[in-house]
Amino acid sequence: MKIVKWISIGLLWVVTYIIGLCGVFTLLNTTQSIIYVPKEYFFTLHNFPLDIATFFIIFILAKPTKWLIKFLKTKDKGMLKKETIAIIKKYKISIFISAFLIIYIYITNVTVITNEYIKLYSPVNPTGIQYSYDDIASVNTGVYHNRILFIREKGQFYYKVKFNDGRSIDLMDLAKVHKEFNDLETYEEIEIMDKKIMKMRVSKISSDKYLHLVKFDPKYSNRFQRILDNK
Repeated sequence: MKIVKWISIGLLWVVTYIIGLCGVFTLLNTTQSIIYVPKEYFFTLHNFPLDIATFFIIFILAKPTKWLIKFLKTKDKGMLKKETIAIIKKYKISIFISAFLIIYIYITNVTVITNEYIKLYSPVNPTGIQYSYDDIASVNTGVYHNRILFIREKGQFYYKVKFNDGRSIDLMDLAKVHKEFNDLETYEEIEIMDKKIMKMRVSKISSDKYLHLVKFDPKYSNRFQRILDNK
């Protein structure tokens, strides 16, 4: 019976945790879209250090989910409430500042791609910097051969666009594509952008040296190869 009880509690925690994560990220992404994403966008990018903010959200949300399960199974709910309120009051400033920073970093880390311009938002510049395609100075594309935690994976394809002021973005940090382009195949939007940029005679550095490390369906590797070869 104890085994059944623990399995039930574990399943309840997992379900509650997943629902909580979906709810939090849906709210954050919706808020981000309302504030920053125009109706005419093509696709958006998530920028560094968004992965770190996402990790903290996933990690931190496990605590209230655990508390909820504990609340549901405890008999002395009044005492648990008092203990929880006491902890929140004691650390309320730290909790508020941490929550604000994580939410702020998540919402402001986005790049919007349209047919007319590219606009970069960040925590240090929440109003954004807008570039025209004429502002693109160069492109650097290829495949990473090693892994760096929270930054990149081995075998990950990258497509870095550098602007004339030195700032750069990686088009592979995809967030979402406009619903009008949902019929595009995976990464086809990158190939479309590559063709658009290369028509402008932008300088391009590319290498297929580590293309064999890509662990995707061959049709995607072939798409990457076409992008690397297009100059």
